[in-house]
Amino acid sequence: MEGQLQEKDSAFQQIMDKELRAEDYLGKEEARLKKEMKLQSSELQSQIVSLKHDVEMVQGQKKREVADAENKCVQMVKCKECMIDTMTHELQTHSTDNKRRVKETTELYESKLKLKEDELFEARTEIARLRGMVDSEEDEIVEEEIDIIVERSVVTYTQ
Repeated sequence: MEGQLQEKDSAFQQIMDKELRAEDYLGKEEARLKKEMKLQSSELQSQIVSLKHDVEMVQGQKKREVADAENKCVQMVKCKECMIDTMTHELQTHSTDNKRRVKETTELYESKLKLKEDELFEARTEIARLRGMVDSEEDEIVEEEIDIIVERSVVTYTQ
């Protein structure tokens, strides 16, 4: 029995040694895995920080590009508004000039028409006066003596 007890003690001791080695191995493996997990966590944290930085940079660039595009659009709108203002002013000036020219031309032709009407009135008055004189002279017979002297001269040509 003692042999059996020693056998069982030896088997128990072997199992205990095996268990201790297994625990030691598992402890070392756990430490290695924790260390590896910390390293991966650290890498992931630095990747997250890097990606956040990249996202911030891209967002900043996007904001700058949007601001630049907006500024260009605002400048183009201002330019177009300036062109519209210039063209409107030119159109108003041209329209005003045309109206002034039409008014001047109308006034010129109206003054010429007035002069022609005045001349026509004077001519009709003169015609009426002359008709009155002709009518009054028809009633009077005026006799006038006219002396006509005819002289003849003969010119001969010799060759």
